[in-house]
Amino acid sequence: MKITDVERKEVKKVLKGFNSEKRKTKEEIFYDLCFCICAPQTTFISNNKVQKALREADFYREDIPLEKLHEMVKPARFFRMKSQRLIEAKELFNTWLYGYVKERLDLLSRKHPSLFETELRDALEYNVKGLGMKAASHLCRNLGCTEVAIIDTHVLKFMGLNLSDISSRTKYAEVEEKFKAIAKECGMSSVELDAWIWKKYSNTSWDDFIY
Repeated sequence: MKITDVERKEVKKVLKGFNSEKRKTKEEIFYDLCFCICAPQTTFISNNKVQKALREADFYREDIPLEKLHEMVKPARFFRMKSQRLIEAKELFNTWLYGYVKERLDLLSRKHPSLFETELRDALEYNVKGLGMKAASHLCRNLGCTEVAIIDTHVLKFMGLNLSDISSRTKYAEVEEKFKAIAKECGMSSVELDAWIWKKYSNTSWDDFIY
């Protein structure tokens, strides 16, 4: 495995947009949450279509009827279930979830210990329906976490593993620790190696690395 200096610079450049010290607005965090709920088993391009529709309809501020939401979320797999999950997540977000996330981000920006990152990821996975370990890790990365790993199909392929190897929280955590060790050997953080793998296997432009 050869990671060039140019690739390392590109990774660092694109991940600056997710720096925990670069505070996102409440609305930006909300749409990050929506993206991660819609992400499982959905392509990046299809999910971007969903997010564009949600933003154009101002889902953050407006109460959208479920049937109309179905049409907007349709590019994603299991769009009916995910539409319901979005409505439930919006209620959580507006009652207590945003406050909790903001509190955790305050700690991360001051100390940035991996303990707080794991705590935030596990709380999201436990409380938000539709966020498994992978999607919750994805959201944490978008909020500035550097050590949680998004163990998706690309990373599994890179590691010579398959979906059965992350079929439980315990298994996911075990694979994550192995991935962290690989990243350390490469002289990268977990999210840096994760981003490099995503680019390598997805053939997506760095310009599209917005979630």
